[in-house]
Amino acid sequence: MTRLSESITFRADSDLAQQIDAAREGFGISRGDWVRGAIINHFRQNSTDDLNSQLVDLRQTLTHLDREASRTNAQLKRVTFMILTIIGRVSVDEAKAIVCKVFKE
Repeated sequence: MTRLSESITFRADSDLAQQIDAAREGFGISRGDWVRGAIINHFRQNSTDDLNSQLVDLRQTLTHLDREASRTNAQLKRVTFMILTIIGRVSVDEAKAIVCKVFKE
């Protein structure tokens, strides 16, 4: 079996570790993921500032998508409730219970 990647490890002093932590803060990624991205960008002739900029853009995109998903989920709950009460002729209380169960509220 051929390995597609190899593990690379190194030790960092406390100051460097704190700089890495500060740079990755708010992105929800591990030190290893941030360092991997920095190394990849370095060899692709990009700076870590570019990496940070890309991560900020990604975080903004994910925040936007999360908000849109929440809105879509709320709309889906309303539509489900309306279908149950109007077309399915289910009582309001039953429809609420079904929606809560289906959407695990």
